[in-house]
Amino acid sequence: MESLPTSVYIGVGVLILSNVASVISFFVFIFKGGMFVAETRAGIKDAKDCAVRAHTRIDAIAGAAK
Repeated sequence: MESLPTSVYIGVGVLILSNVASVISFFVFIFKGGMFVAETRAGIKDAKDCAVRAHTRIDAIAGAAK
């Protein structure tokens, strides 16, 4: 039985490594997307909390001025 040339093994190895790298990069993309969404939601919550505090102070000042 004749063996395959070394270039075939190298080609198959390159294809396997590139597929593994693609899968890893896909998982990293999903993870980073999830982190972005989490940070955005936390920022929106902080902004809402700040607005509530500001309105509470304004209502207190406006109520005292009447």
